[in-house]
Amino acid sequence: MSEKSISNKPDDENDPSSTQVSPQSEMGEKSLAQKSEKSSTDQKKDDEEGGGGGGGGGGGNASPSLEQQQPPENNEQSTTATNDDKHQASTLESESQKDINDDIGADEKSDAEEKETVPQKKDEKQKSSKKSAKSSVKESSGKGMTKRRKGEKLTKQNCRIGFVGAGKMTEMIIKGLLEYAGITAKQIFVASKSGKNHDHYKQLGCSVTKRSYDIFGKMDCDVVFLAIHGYVIRQCYQHGGIRPLALTTNFIPNQRHPIYILSLVGGIPINDIKKTLLNPDHPDKYQIEMHRIILNHSVGYGQGIGSLDVDLDSKNCAQIIRELLTPLARFEHTPENQMDIACALVGCGSAFCYYFLSAISDGAFKKGLNKAKAIKIAADALRSASVSLLVSGKNPSDLRDTYASPSGPAIYGIYVLDKDDFPSGISSAVDSAYKRIKELADKPVTS
Repeated sequence: MSEKSISNKPDDENDPSSTQVSPQSEMGEKSLAQKSEKSSTDQKKDDEEGGGGGGGGGGGNASPSLEQQQPPENNEQSTTATNDDKHQASTLESESQKDINDDIGADEKSDAEEKETVPQKKDEKQKSSKKSAKSSVKESSGKGMTKRRKGEKLTKQNCRIGFVGAGKMTEMIIKGLLEYAGITAKQIFVASKSGKNHDHYKQLGCSVTKRSYDIFGKMDCDVVFLAIHGYVIRQCYQHGGIRPLALTTNFIPNQRHPIYILSLVGGIPINDIKKTLLNPDHPDKYQIEMHRIILNHSVGYGQGIGSLDVDLDSKNCAQIIRELLTPLARFEHTPENQMDIACALVGCGSAFCYYFLSAISDGAFKKGLNKAKAIKIAADALRSASVSLLVSGKNPSDLRDTYASPSGPAIYGIYVLDKDDFPSGISSAVDSAYKRIKELADKPVTS
């Protein structure tokens, strides 16, 4: 018996199930150690106790491995995890559904706001269109430009320029003001009883009226050009006698600002024109600066010439007049009593020059030179002669002699002009123009 027990003892000690831990148990232990430190410690104690019991109980009672003990615990954890996942999924689903509902509600709210906003936008658009239409009506009626505030300085940008008369001279002055003086169309107001050329001025953007009084009244102009014939003034005296009738139906109102009047009326002195504009009962209440002026049609191209009854650069001429006229023309001071003859030379002299230019260009065209080329060369010749005369300050006859060499082509041409009495014809043309200016001051133009 003792031998059997001795012989069995080594066998019992060599039993692998009682003395060694399987590789699977070691892997399970490592896996469990990563998941939970507490559970790995407990499992080690159980393994040690199980190993000792196996030694006393024989080889058939080997302790279960950690991997075999884990499934029940894993099943419990997986069940818990599944429940947690379901709860989390349901939570996410409810939150996503809530977000969707919020988005739908926001979209419905924005749609409702848009529906409410559309009528408001339509109303605002209609109001703005009505407002713009009203403003356009105001501009066409002469109220488009805001009047100056009391005490505000008069400048080119805020001055209101009026014209009594809508003929060719008015057209060229307006053209020059718009293109060379920096004036806008809304600053210009034109009055003509017959409505002549009103469509043209409307297309430019100017305001028009048939009542001359409006230029001084509701249009409240600061600078006024009188571009009418002298007989219109004479009629005021014929019907009114010593106390003439008002040129503008009623005498111009007493304005809160100075008025600058530039008269292009030929044959009528300034004082006679004033009596048809100012109320004789209160002549001292007006702030009027009035001048006699002459301009030619070249002002429409910024190359005009003119005369003024005062020196343009003197203190007797307002700054606003200087700023408006300087970009349009070169001015010479001419006394008022010589204005009519200067008008015949300035206003009609350009027409005579065009006549002469056309004649000499036709002579070159007759000899085979291209018509356009002939006109351009003739115009350059006149300009060169004019500039040379102004720069040198010499008499035209002296300069003529410098161009005419003995027995040369120039002297032969001059001889023909003298033979045809060309100088006398030109002088007679100026004299005839002067007489017509005087006639237009006494009787109307006959069509």
